[in-house]
Amino acid sequence: MNKNLFTKLFTLLIGVSFTAHLAAQNLVPNNSLENNSACPSGFGQLGNANDWFSPTDGNPDYFNTCVAGSGTVGIPANLFGDQDAAEGNAYAGFYAYGANNLREYVSVALSDTLTPGEQYCISFKVSRADFTYQAVENIGLYFSANPINTINGSQHLGLTPQVVNQNGIITNDQGWTTITGIYTATDTMRYITIGNFNSNANTNVTTVAFVPGVSGPFINEGYYYLDDVKVEKLPPLTIAVAPINDTFICEGETVTLVASGNGDSYQWATIFDPFTVLGTDDSLTITPDFSTSYIVTVVNGDCERTDTIDIEVLPQPTVSFSASSACVGNIVYFTDNSSNVSPDASYQWDFDNDGSIDATTGGGASTVFNTATTHQVKLTIVNNTACTTSAIIDVVVAATCDPCSQNANLVPNPSMEAFTDCPNGLGQVSFADGWFQPTEGTTDFFHACANGGDADVPNNQLGTQTAASGNGY
Repeated sequence: MNKNLFTKLFTLLIGVSFTAHLAAQNLVPNNSLENNSACPSGFGQLGNANDWFSPTDGNPDYFNTCVAGSGTVGIPANLFGDQDAAEGNAYAGFYAYGANNLREYVSVALSDTLTPGEQYCISFKVSRADFTYQAVENIGLYFSANPINTINGSQHLGLTPQVVNQNGIITNDQGWTTITGIYTATDTMRYITIGNFNSNANTNVTTVAFVPGVSGPFINEGYYYLDDVKVEKLPPLTIAVAPINDTFICEGETVTLVASGNGDSYQWATIFDPFTVLGTDDSLTITPDFSTSYIVTVVNGDCERTDTIDIEVLPQPTVSFSASSACVGNIVYFTDNSSNVSPDASYQWDFDNDGSIDATTGGGASTVFNTATTHQVKLTIVNNTACTTSAIIDVVVAATCDPCSQNANLVPNPSMEAFTDCPNGLGQVSFADGWFQPTEGTTDFFHACANGGDADVPNNQLGTQTAASGNGY
């Protein structure tokens, strides 16, 4: 059944876009066998239905409401049972099971060849005929580049169908069972063939209960009606992230996941809780507190697909720092007191808040002010090259200095707060800004930024000691 043409409007953070949703083109001509060259007058006349044929010397049947009366190939009543068409006024019928591997198949040439690498939604409907009592599971659809044309005594073909029934044994004789599958084309396939390709020994079969008072030649056979066959190309299914087009986001950041696929329906969930539905539109706006994998289920016609995306939430630094007392011409020391800082974070010190970067040391920095005034000092920390936070403090610089104050200290970075790199082992004193090893020895540098490593403060490889001042020594 064709879907109506409709238009969906959705708004993204990156703008507004329009998507026209069109029904997929069915590549199966005369897919419900409505068109025919003549009304069937008896059995074995599948060829009366335009485009359809038998690929073997079996004799599949063509049923149509144009046939008057019952007992032959009419609809709904016919020799094999009573069944309305799933679509329109016609359907085919074939043996899926019988003694000595009896089989019949139905084939049709598609209106276009499949494109290798593209996905296709396959669906067709079958119904077990009421007066046949062997029900089977192994009904499938086989793609081929060329038509199958063989004389095999109406035996099983022994091919491996690309789409097979996943509904278990099909006993339903009161309605239609839809067999579906998604096929990724491996070649320029043009023909489809439907039936049971397994031998009796390899067929999952069961005998259903007889209709009371009914007997006849079909007790040992399994016969199925066939209708509404579809092969539809699927649009690509992807998930995009708007507006940043990146799967790495910062704490507190809101993004929108946008699924493609021209689906008839969408359903969002997380991999960790797939049963809680988060949304049913083609987009989902999220503000995750932690890294999460999202899954979208998209339905196109009779087929269902899923895609996943991993959103990694990066820590947002909390920036805080302090300054020593300041006077003109002497060193002012800044101590970083920030938290939630990643090991690979970058530091940007702006001592005049004029937009220029004056230092890039972590843990702290130092500078000399030459004017007695209030200076605004800005520290910006960037986690994982993406998550940025800044803080500004006022530093009041006095005109004169107390010679006994720490500002008279001529040693830069005296408490080893500032570092060019956080130490990740011993022997790294040169990581402390301004300090170096004057001999061939391996002097160590310890700092709380090591966060549990060999050079951490207070616990490290050589013992336990808090810093006399700040976070380093």
